[in-house]
Amino acid sequence: DRFQGLSHGGRVRAGSDSSSSSSSSSSSRSTNEHDLLEVENLLESYLMMVDGTSAKLAGIGEYIDDTEDYINIELDYNRNRLLRIEILLTVATFSLAIYNLVAGILGENLVLPSSWTEDLRGFIIINCSTLSVCAAVFVVCWKVMVNKKLI
Repeated sequence: DRFQGLSHGGRVRAGSDSSSSSSSSSSSRSTNEHDLLEVENLLESYLMMVDGTSAKLAGIGEYIDDTEDYINIELDYNRNRLLRIEILLTVATFSLAIYNLVAGILGENLVLPSSWTEDLRGFIIINCSTLSVCAAVFVVCWKVMVNKKLI
């Protein structure tokens, strides 16, 4: 209630009574200037605090962006590892499909040479040779992908 507002010159107007004496006017004016300086100092200190807080927030924002970039890099790395594992599993499935093809052909009750079907040895030879072909196909596919840097 003591101050009503700012005047045009940046000074604070005191009171509404315009018929005050010149001596009270000069003491009032020096008090108003002192109060104005006090307010200016407070505002400057608050401005410095706001600037400091703003700088800290900008630093925190940069830290958050850097952390987000790091997390994205880690996610990309793990995603690439999963894709490599998926490719290896697909190649293994492809190579085992050859074994399924041989089992399907032999399951059709074909007439095979008697030397293959007379004893257990023929069964073991057919299975081992088929598994060897499957393993060879897997190794060849794997080496090709390593050479082309797919894995």
